[in-house]
Amino acid sequence: MVTIVSSKVFMMMHIPWYGHPENPKRIAMVVNAVEKVGYDVQWEKYVQGQDEGLKIAEKMHVKGYIDYLKRMKNKAPCELDPDTYFVWDTLDLALFALKLSYEASLCARRSNDIYLVLLRPPGHHAGRAGKALGAPTQGFCILNNAAAATIGFLEQGYRRIVVLDVDIHCGNGTEEIFYGRNDVLNIDIHRDPADFYPFICFPEQIGKSRGEGYVVNLLLPPRAGDDIFLKLIEVVETIVTSYSPEALVVSLGLDGYLDDGLSDARLTGASYYTVGSLIKKLGLPTVILLEGGYSRGLECGVNAFLDGISGRRIRFKRKTATPVLLLKEYLGIARDIIRMIGWLEK
Repeated sequence: MVTIVSSKVFMMMHIPWYGHPENPKRIAMVVNAVEKVGYDVQWEKYVQGQDEGLKIAEKMHVKGYIDYLKRMKNKAPCELDPDTYFVWDTLDLALFALKLSYEASLCARRSNDIYLVLLRPPGHHAGRAGKALGAPTQGFCILNNAAAATIGFLEQGYRRIVVLDVDIHCGNGTEEIFYGRNDVLNIDIHRDPADFYPFICFPEQIGKSRGEGYVVNLLLPPRAGDDIFLKLIEVVETIVTSYSPEALVVSLGLDGYLDDGLSDARLTGASYYTVGSLIKKLGLPTVILLEGGYSRGLECGVNAFLDGISGRRIRFKRKTATPVLLLKEYLGIARDIIRMIGWLEK
């Protein structure tokens, strides 16, 4: 069964001074949604002090970037870039979120241990030095929570970790951090970045050096619906099963939900239910971290996802929105990726 973890401070800190989609109301919204259907939330107490969080941050971010964030705290309120705001307590909250993410991996030690951490700010766009792989901004992110959970598993001796990112935007920061490693398989389903943030993470980007073949970018076309997403989940299951992972980290973005606000995707509960069902089927020690999701995804997508994890049998009316030609083209790309990563046939 899933353990849901959050903290009251996620609804009280890192508050923008202008209208911004990444704000404390997001956590209030998603917590209300899960509690309404009977799930309990385990509330973690916020402990002041940065030392422990900084030690974790140094495992995936360069010292210069961490020092930069410390300096920006003295200049707050300010913007790190046009997407990413920074106020006096942003770094404190980001370090706390990082600590919870890391500690969740230490708790998920047995098969079927699943921890869902409802936190903010999100983290998957934050690379080693902030902006990652040439992206124009950090996309609301400060420190990389998914990387922290992954490193937590690695430090416990796990040697085959899967990071599955289902946010509608590619987790370019997470990909960058593990790009040269063969003990972390990074699979990312996201909107085609040709005309969509972060404008990076294409199928031909598959890792480098020892990590070649351990980055998998699966693309959703514009206005993609449940039809193509569910086909790509089948591809994901094929790849993950062949890899035989020992643990799983999930960047749970709910911003692909129909009318969530920041994308043209038209996913419904059917897609998120299937992701939850796959997690249950894999039966691995798992840490799930909230990434994007700004309105309907937080209200509706999260419960469909939890229904999938719990194994509840629910029938969804699937949204078939992808034009047939695009569907064939993007599924063809997915088949090409399976051939590209190579180790599936070894």
